[in-house]
Amino acid sequence: MIISIKNKIILNLAMIFSLLFCYSKQITNHFTQLFGDNYDTIIETSILQHWYNVLFCHEKWNLAQYFYPYQKTLGYNDGYFLFGMIYAPIFAILKDPFLANEITGIFLHVIGFYSFYILSKYTFKFSYSSSIFGSFIFVISNNIFMQAAHHMQILVIYFLPTLCIILNKIKLYISQNNNMKFLLYCLYFSLLYAACLLTGFYISWFFTFFIAIFLVVFVIISYKSDNFQYIKDYFSKNIKKIIFFIFTNIIFLLPFLSVYLEKATETGMHHWSDSHHFSPHIYDIFNIGSFNIYPILLHYCLDILHNCMNNKNHISNMNYVYSEFSSGFPPITLLISFLGIINKIRLLENKEKIFYQSFFVANIIVFILPLRLGIISPWHLVYSIVPGAKGLRVVVRFFLFETFPICIGLACFYDMLEKTKKRYFFLFLSFLIIIEQVNYSPVYNLSRNSSLNIQKSIPKKPETCKVFFVIDKPFDEKITSSDISKNTYDLYHANVFAMFYSELHNTPTIAGFSTFNPPDWNFASPYQDAVPLKPIIERALQYAHKHQITDSSLCYIDLRVNKWVKLKE
Repeated sequence: MIISIKNKIILNLAMIFSLLFCYSKQITNHFTQLFGDNYDTIIETSILQHWYNVLFCHEKWNLAQYFYPYQKTLGYNDGYFLFGMIYAPIFAILKDPFLANEITGIFLHVIGFYSFYILSKYTFKFSYSSSIFGSFIFVISNNIFMQAAHHMQILVIYFLPTLCIILNKIKLYISQNNNMKFLLYCLYFSLLYAACLLTGFYISWFFTFFIAIFLVVFVIISYKSDNFQYIKDYFSKNIKKIIFFIFTNIIFLLPFLSVYLEKATETGMHHWSDSHHFSPHIYDIFNIGSFNIYPILLHYCLDILHNCMNNKNHISNMNYVYSEFSSGFPPITLLISFLGIINKIRLLENKEKIFYQSFFVANIIVFILPLRLGIISPWHLVYSIVPGAKGLRVVVRFFLFETFPICIGLACFYDMLEKTKKRYFFLFLSFLIIIEQVNYSPVYNLSRNSSLNIQKSIPKKPETCKVFFVIDKPFDEKITSSDISKNTYDLYHANVFAMFYSELHNTPTIAGFSTFNPPDWNFASPYQDAVPLKPIIERALQYAHKHQITDSSLCYIDLRVNKWVKLKE
């Protein structure tokens, strides 16, 4: 893996420029306004803080401080394990959870860039410049930028290139009959794959499902060619190694399964109506959000045209509404990627050609499967028969996973284009594709200073308080952020505050809010006058008595006056 000093400099400059592309806002505001909001991002930071507590404060790895006294509470949400391993030492140094969270995202960005470069350059054997370009688009892509700002677990996608690199090494060492290195890389893969599942379920599951589709397609295409006998011979010759590979993965998955299978049984996972609701329509393949460069330019052009026709000088505002469906691809990016794979198929022969044919067909299937037409969707079959599919509510996130193979297709196209010596065309297309990733979505809604001050405003906990909940101020649209609905506020505001406080101060809370909640969770609208619900104190006492929590140990934080209150002296 030899690379010249000049190429190293260019590679590192490209990585730095990609960071500036994504983090320029935070740099210019001195990291006071960060990715995310006061809801999902606080939940994420709470779980990252849990891993700090695991490493430095002897907290059990599968038991977070919220939803007390339920066990294995990590299983109600994504685990953020790999992110937590990065976050913990950063927080230990900075003692600032929100800054540590943002720097964790920067570390993941760097991992994604370099791992994709290594995959492209040394596994796929693409050229140096095309590998850099593919890496660059991989970490600045429009859909990942928008969605990861709200759901950090999506960034587990940055570990997928490393998984593919290791898989290729395993295949190589099987062919070379190098048992020691085969064993070593099996362990590497199993460990990282299990860690990815324990970090972010969606992207890890989609990766597994894509590999399964790819293998099925590969066998079918091989069956219709001269390659099928080779596959039969390969499997029969290496069956023991393949079984060992599967076995090591099962062993390393046991911690994940011990937590998440139990919670899947307890909660019943997601109903089909939820998954169907979040299945994309065909036009969502190109849903790039209203603040991508294309709709922004269209909006201003229409405004200018309107002003010219009506002799006015006014530019109207655009309203930003976050949507999970804004996970599609800019048209040129998608077209060039598929052209790259098609061209590769046209130029290759034998086993390599079959690989790219299978890769192409698998990607087409991935784009078709989640789509819905009215009440009809092929995803219902996946939901019904594929293990783990019921754990997926936001099916449209499959498009986010597709960013990875789409960027492989881009690198493939540019590798072909570079060999034709059409440098200016290369630069022109590169410029267009980079411009397509420009996004002005206002995703910097977490005020670092305000969020820290809210926590600091709460006085020290009384010694006798062992478990707590929160009484909140009712929703007031005059003082609450305009982009937050009453329903969101009622579900999240006090509950995520309780989660975050519990992890920061190692104090259990009966409150919390997650992807799945415990079966008797009843802490929405945590107000004393939450009609038609009972007052929050009555609900908390009912929960406490059911779970044998003594009244004398139960307290609450009153966010109306920012103080602790003991239920019984």
